[in-house]
Amino acid sequence: METLLQLKDIHHSYGAKKALTGVDFQLQRGEFHALVGDHRAGKSTLIRLLCGALRCRRGDIILPSGTYSSLTPRKAFSEGIAVVFQEESLVPSLNAVDNIFSGHFRLFPGGVIRYRQHVEELKSFCGDLNIDLDLSRPVSQLEKVHQHLIEFLRAIYFKPSILILDEISTRFTPREMDLIYRQVLEMKKKGLGVIYISHDMDEVMEFADRVTILKDGLCRKTETIANLDKMQLYYMTYSRELSRKELRQANLELYKFKKYNEAVIRNIPVGAVILDKDLRIYQVNEIADSLLHFENNQEPDLDRILKNLKPEDAKSLRLAVEERRRLHLEHVSYSNGCIYNFLCAPFSGDDEESGGTIILIDDKTEALKLQEYIRRTEQISSIAELAAGVAHEINNPLNIILNYMDLLSMAIEDEPSVSRLSKIEREIQRITEITGGLLSFSKVKDTEMVELDLRKAVEEALLLLKYRIESNGVKVELDLPEEPVCIHGNLNKLEQVFINLIMNSLDVLQRGGEIRINIVRNTRSVSATVSDNGPGIEKTVVEQIFNPFFTTKLEDKNSGLGLSVSLHIMSEHKGTIEYLREEEGAAFLLDFPI
Repeated sequence: METLLQLKDIHHSYGAKKALTGVDFQLQRGEFHALVGDHRAGKSTLIRLLCGALRCRRGDIILPSGTYSSLTPRKAFSEGIAVVFQEESLVPSLNAVDNIFSGHFRLFPGGVIRYRQHVEELKSFCGDLNIDLDLSRPVSQLEKVHQHLIEFLRAIYFKPSILILDEISTRFTPREMDLIYRQVLEMKKKGLGVIYISHDMDEVMEFADRVTILKDGLCRKTETIANLDKMQLYYMTYSRELSRKELRQANLELYKFKKYNEAVIRNIPVGAVILDKDLRIYQVNEIADSLLHFENNQEPDLDRILKNLKPEDAKSLRLAVEERRRLHLEHVSYSNGCIYNFLCAPFSGDDEESGGTIILIDDKTEALKLQEYIRRTEQISSIAELAAGVAHEINNPLNIILNYMDLLSMAIEDEPSVSRLSKIEREIQRITEITGGLLSFSKVKDTEMVELDLRKAVEEALLLLKYRIESNGVKVELDLPEEPVCIHGNLNKLEQVFINLIMNSLDVLQRGGEIRINIVRNTRSVSATVSDNGPGIEKTVVEQIFNPFFTTKLEDKNSGLGLSVSLHIMSEHKGTIEYLREEEGAAFLLDFPI
């Protein structure tokens, strides 16, 4: 890359006070080079040397045209060096044309200034930048925003190769700065080199390619912006000489940054544990705290996490943390019975003293239960289809048997034989009803809603569970209206609701227990109650009974989805299901709109 400017061992002093004590600096073509430093670091002196306002005491200024010990204002202009100063530098009584072209007017052969030509050229230049200026009025009569723009136009009109911007953001408005940045960056693409003096680290980080830190009259360090963060640059620039205000601002920035990072960790949707380089826990978010079950009086540490894992998982996780390597452990059993995924990832700071490890914990317990439920559902569905096929095949010979039973009943006249045939016929009819129930479960009519008799759903459910009820020695008491109870619904799904509720009662009732089912027709609804005289449900868990996978049963075969599925089915029917607290046993109330 071509070098536009190089300074070697530049010295300058004001009497006995040394301002620059051996500055070395380099600017490349097409580079945006920031120059930062604290108060009295020598920035202003360096600018005045480059624009020819001061002479160097010692050192070399190397430009593409040659090497110089000092520059004059005219030489600096001819070398393409332009400056937008921190202080206002326009002549108030002159207009924009005079301020911009002063000292650089072109003349006709007779010595007359080509003034009208300059005016037209400046109008065209302003038009290209979408700037509307009154070029005839003295600048003192113009708004401040226009005065600022004239200073910028004066610097860029003659197409400089080096543009120096001296703390301009302190007096230019954000809108003006936006225009300046856009134009400067466009010129930078064409090879313009920019020296940008600023105390605004956000601007430096956003626009600069490199930054040089000037301190005590020396260039202490030049660094590529991509290799720095803002706080690093801040401390490199102002260390040891921060004013109280600057120090307070720096501490505030650091505090905000720390709080922001902590908020990110606190609010991510998985558990997060941050360890420092010495494997001490620095931060634990609330999700991790709830998943890992730290006691209130215990200080979280890595060993307390590892002791709750299986030995092989604990060993793998410890080695990953100690060796600072990435590790993903899936489906890890924790001591509380839950299943977690662990992701261990090291991170590095800006030096060897910082950095650490983050451990992310994702609770997969519910997801795995859902997968198992889906697997069981698919398995049950296959069994149901098989059972339906078998039931269909059984129905054919049963119908033939019933036909022959009719023929036999007509041929036999003695009362004992007729009675026996009647009993056989009733039992065959019961088999037919059972197989019919199995066939109804094989039909997929999830969304079909029809007019139906709610009593039918209860009767079908009891028919399918008759063997289980009788084998458990449980009595069922029905209180159903004699007339049909018509609602709009899906018979198969409502059968499933009653089956779920009756099964829950059967699971807790001992021999001799009782299940009561009654249906009542109200003014605007139909209600059904399924109750039992079992142990009931503990008050502490009542609010959770409709949650998916919640169960108080110890057997693995219980998925904890019965009441959750029933709640979903009732919602589909625009009805409700609620648990009623009773002195003895449990009761569930179903309410259907009519």
